[in-house]
Amino acid sequence: MSELFEFCKYADGDKNIQNQLSQADSCDKIIDIAQAAGFQISYETLRDSSSALTAAYWFWSGKGKRFRYEFFKKK
Repeated sequence: MSELFEFCKYADGDKNIQNQLSQADSCDKIIDIAQAAGFQISYETLRDSSSALTAAYWFWSGKGKRFRYEFFKKK
């Protein structure tokens, strides 16, 4: 399984990680959170999978496709 998938499974069970992700206003912050938890994910993997990352704890959750596009554009 992919590191991103494993990280998502981990985050689903950890309220502290969920809180951090909900406040992570940049890709670098998300990648740092994942790395601190022992997962290696790349900007490209995160960006390419972002439309499938629909849990409420993702920073772009509920903010629409355009917001998500702009979020990844500002790297």
